[in-house]
Amino acid sequence: MDSAELATADRIKAYADQYIAPTSRQAADNAINTIQTRVTLRAASLPQIKAWLKQRKR
Repeated sequence: MDSAELATADRIKAYADQYIAPTSRQAADNAINTIQTRVTLRAASLPQIKAWLKQRKR
């Protein structure tokens, strides 16, 4: 399951800060960046998608 919530990225960061050495955080950092990108893209795309769907209902 893919997350699209910034709260999940925050939880991963908190866990990594507490339990993972800075030199070993690549996977956690990648997950955080992926979630942040997904949230940003979804926020930018959703209004356009909704408008397109509304137009197609006619």
